[in-house]
Amino acid sequence: MEERKVNGRRLPLGWRLCNPLNIRYTCINWIGLSVIPEQQGFCQFVNFYYGWRAAIMIITETYRRRGWNTLAKIISFWAPPEDGNDTARYIAFVSRYSGVDPHEELGTLEEDKERWKRILVGMARMEIGYAWVDSALVKHLDDAIEGRIKYLKKKNAQ
Repeated sequence: MEERKVNGRRLPLGWRLCNPLNIRYTCINWIGLSVIPEQQGFCQFVNFYYGWRAAIMIITETYRRRGWNTLAKIISFWAPPEDGNDTARYIAFVSRYSGVDPHEELGTLEEDKERWKRILVGMARMEIGYAWVDSALVKHLDDAIEGRIKYLKKKNAQ
């Protein structure tokens, strides 16, 4: 992969891969997954909308089904210490950024999309760096949240 820089600074991997939460490559064939092979074990998406969409599905749906419904539980699995993460620092940062207590039970995306948006932006700032999460990246998140809520409402109406 070519070395890309902005103002002399190397772009973070998650930015280069349109993967703001650094989703690891698995057997899941995500919609919007790039035809370019995974990079350093991480998914590459065709644009940020699909990177956010996959993250939303993992965190707000798959994790909930497993009973991981607090920041502490979600982040402990997302960024475990055995992968070299400072999980406690990650939880504390996202909690401060989002205003959500680490042990507070989280509702669904449909119930509180603004809270989930703050959580996901906080996680992206930990994953790819504070300076790289700009208004354009957050706009892709807004679009992905709206698209997911629309899909879930349609699915639940059937």
